Amino acid sequence: MELARDGLEALEKAKKFRPSVITLDLMLPVKDGWQVLKELKQHPLCRHIPIIVVSIIDEKNLGFSLGAVDYFVKPVNREELVRALDKVRLLPGEGEKRPSVLVIDDDRHAIDLVHVILENEGYRVLKAFTGQEGIELALREHPDIIILDLVMPEMSGLEVAYELKHIPATRSIPIIILTSMDVDPETADQLSTYVTRLMSKSTFTKRDLLREISNIENSG
Repeated sequence: MELARDGLEALEKAKKFRPSVITLDLMLPVKDGWQVLKELKQHPLCRHIPIIVVSIIDEKNLGFSLGAVDYFVKPVNREELVRALDKVRLLPGEGEKRPSVLVIDDDRHAIDLVHVILENEGYRVLKAFTGQEGIELALREHPDIIILDLVMPEMSGLEVAYELKHIPATRSIPIIILTSMDVDPETADQLSTYVTRLMSKSTFTKRDLLREISNIENSG
């Protein structure tokens, strides 16, 4: 284990030792943690090193958007931090095949958010902004998992799920519904035939999404 006491030393040691994982505080002298995070993610030797932010500053969205794989606000629960460290050590390295996730949603902001979350966890993220585009991409790329919105123009998410489950080449791909729509019991029952999990955009968290994906991977 290597310890750096300021941002400049952190950058130098990261480049020299290229550790398996970095835990980073944001309140650092000489060069703050935001700048360290940004520079590490831009450096060709360091950009693939998983970085976990551990700080008194609660700016999770900014941390994730800059490339942090996880973010803890002090005081930190030791068990949760250990679990996060164990998990990032299992991320695929540079050159290794990454599991792929296809996100089908006409809301670009929602797609970008899921993209940031999953790419930082080592997934290859495919994007489709219409139902038909999503079906074509699923047929061409055969992703490991599909994340699908229900409310889309021209072709609804329910129609997309129905089509995917009736095409032999895509039938076995697990589907997670991530939507802002209030789903009534009848629709939920209808969806249960085609999808693995139903999640709400208004209440889901990064950990919720990753837990559901992990459950699918472990059951496969």
